[in-house]
Amino acid sequence: MQDDTDKIHRGVWAGDRFDIVHAGVFERERDAEAMQGLPPWLDVSDEVLAEVETAWVSNDYVVRKAEVVLQDAGNDSADDANDGTASDGGGDEDKGDRKDGADGASEL
Repeated sequence: MQDDTDKIHRGVWAGDRFDIVHAGVFERERDAEAMQGLPPWLDVSDEVLAEVETAWVSNDYVVRKAEVVLQDAGNDSADDANDGTASDGGGDEDKGDRKDGADGASEL
């Protein structure tokens, strides 16, 4: 996967403190570190999600729904796109939306 921003290896999630653990384990470790006077943990989930989404979109792994709506309308700008519709969960919304014509691209 290519990272057009050249920042993916420098994200807030990169480094020696990245670990996926059960919430209970995390809370115990966080509380123990707080009692030792160590700096508090920060939840960077939203920031990481935005970075991963940007990488996926730039590599055509997913298509942002706003881009699909605008492509269907013949508009090239995604800046003002928000049609207010939500997915019904049927899974048919993504068919044929990939720029390379492959089926199965997800929408964001």
